[in-house]
Amino acid sequence: MLVVPAQSIKIPSDFAIVVDSMTDSNGNAIDISTAFIGFKFYCNGKTYDCVSDPLGGNSINTNIVNGELWLLFEDYPFDSTGFLSYVQHDRVEDDKFKSGYNDTYSALEQTKIRLVR
Repeated sequence: MLVVPAQSIKIPSDFAIVVDSMTDSNGNAIDISTAFIGFKFYCNGKTYDCVSDPLGGNSINTNIVNGELWLLFEDYPFDSTGFLSYVQHDRVEDDKFKSGYNDTYSALEQTKIRLVR
């Protein structure tokens, strides 16, 4: 679950959401430095992906700095005002599954980040 302070961001300003600790979709602590964590952000019908995959090397719009996960918003498609919402995707190693991973997704959650003009 993503917890961020209430803020307004003027479109099309670049911004970052900095995450210093996280839990997975089931409430378990996640090691940010090694975990696959994905977010699909929504605002007024448009989407933007942020994926941290430090071990797989397939990160998109993220960076890990001093143990913090930075979700980077630049050149994002949101062009109208509204609150950012997201779905979180976690991938945890689990040999019970054929893929070797247990993929879980959260319900759609709304942040306190409002995009404004």
